[in-house]
Amino acid sequence: MTIDRSVAVKKGAALPVVLKPGTSEAVRAEAPGTLHAWTPLGGALLLAGLVIGGGLRLTRVAWGAGAAGGALLLASFFAL
Repeated sequence: MTIDRSVAVKKGAALPVVLKPGTSEAVRAEAPGTLHAWTPLGGALLLAGLVIGGGLRLTRVAWGAGAAGGALLLASFFAL
């Protein structure tokens, strides 16, 4: 499988991928692929922290949700 345009990987690098059944679309495998799939959850947790803290006035829960979302986003950024 070849990639037309690389965003995060240098030319010639080999990556573990999994092909979606019945298609020719490839998805990254192992830890980077899992973190990439969880990136929307990290963003949602980060934004939910604002709603929890501002609207519900649960500051400790808001800090926890925001920290978990930020950690997930940072982990996915550095994994890719």
